[in-house]
Amino acid sequence: MSRIEDELCDEIQSRARRGFKKYGVTMERTDLLPSDWAQHLLEELLDAAVYVKRLKELLTVQEDEIERLKSLTDYAERCPECLGKDGHYEECSLYDPESTICIECGNPTGGCTC
Repeated sequence: MSRIEDELCDEIQSRARRGFKKYGVTMERTDLLPSDWAQHLLEELLDAAVYVKRLKELLTVQEDEIERLKSLTDYAERCPECLGKDGHYEECSLYDPESTICIECGNPTGGCTC
């Protein structure tokens, strides 16, 4: 097995120990009907769906920020005003992230060569 499967096996064992300590039963319990097991599974899957939705939102925010930073870098690479004294790019005073027109030359930002 890979490290990933080994780690998952360890997590399963750890959860089983915590569950036994908390509830005093194992997954081999016999007091639940199949419909009870199905209800437990449904509740776990609903929780998982909530986690996936939240994770998706967080990833979208991160991806949007990456795109915003890329657009600043793309503009900075074309604009000498954006290159700071230390050689690192800074936000240009001419750059308007909401605009689709270059303030300096008036061309669409996609075709700007400033």
